[in-house]
Amino acid sequence: MGLPRPRRWDVAAVAVLLVLFAIDLATGSDLLLIVAYGVAPLLASFGTGWRTTGAVGLLAAALAEISRTTSDAMDGANGVVFVATVAVLGALACVAALVRTSREAAARRAGLLSAAGDALGAGGDPRAALAAVAAAAVPGVADRCAIDLTGPGGELERAAAVPGAPPPALEQALARVARGGALELAPRALVIPLAARDDRLGALALGLSSSHRRFGAEDRALAEELAGRCAVALDNARLVAETRAAESELHDAYGLLEGWVQEVSDLAKAA
Repeated sequence: MGLPRPRRWDVAAVAVLLVLFAIDLATGSDLLLIVAYGVAPLLASFGTGWRTTGAVGLLAAALAEISRTTSDAMDGANGVVFVATVAVLGALACVAALVRTSREAAARRAGLLSAAGDALGAGGDPRAALAAVAAAAVPGVADRCAIDLTGPGGELERAAAVPGAPPPALEQALARVARGGALELAPRALVIPLAARDDRLGALALGLSSSHRRFGAEDRALAEELAGRCAVALDNARLVAETRAAESELHDAYGLLEGWVQEVSDLAKAA
C-alpha cells in the first residue's frame, strides 16, 4: 500500500531539500549548493505535476534566501547569484514537468480513444463494450468512470462503473444528465450526455479523486468524443435490433400469407 507514486516523489523531493538545507546550515553556505538546491525541484519534475514541482522550486528558492541572509561568509553579489540560480533551476524544472505531464496526458487520451474504438467497433453486446470503455478510462484519464443508460420510460440502467458506484454527488449528476439535463462540468467531474438523433440514450461520467489533478479543456473534448462514440455504438446496436425485429415480423407475415394461400388452393382443389 503506502503512498501513491506522485506523493512518494513529493516526499522524496522535500526530504532531499531539507537535508541539503540542514547540511548548509551546519557547514556554512557554499556556492556549490547552487546546484544542490536545484536537485529537489528537478527530482519533483520526474514524478509529479508542474504545480508540485513549482511549489518545491519556490521552497528551494526560499531556503536559499534564508541561507543567504543568515550566512556571514557570502557577500551580496554571490548571494544574489545563488538565490537567482536556484530560482531559475526551479522554474526550468517546473517547465520540464509541465511538458512531460502534457505529453503523458495526450498519450493517455489517444490510448483511450484507440481502446474505445476497438471495443465499440467489435460488435456484440454494446453493454460489454461500454464496460470495456470504462475500464480503459481508469486510471489513464480519470480515477472513476460510470455510464448509465436511459430506458424508454426514463428508467436508468447502470451499464458500467469502475472501480465501483460513484459518490453521491456524481451519481446525482449522472442521473440528471441521463434523463435529459445539460452536460455538467467541474474541475474534478465531467458528466456528458449520450445522445444520437436527438434521443437521450444515457450519460457518461468521469471523476477525479486525486488533489493533484484537474480536468482541462482537452479532457472535456476527450469526454465529449468518447460519449459521442458510445452513443453512436448504442444507436447502431438499436438500429440493428430494430432491423432484425422487422425482418422477423416480415418473415412471419410471409409465412402466414403462404399458409393462407395454400389453404385457399386446397379448398379450390376440393371444390
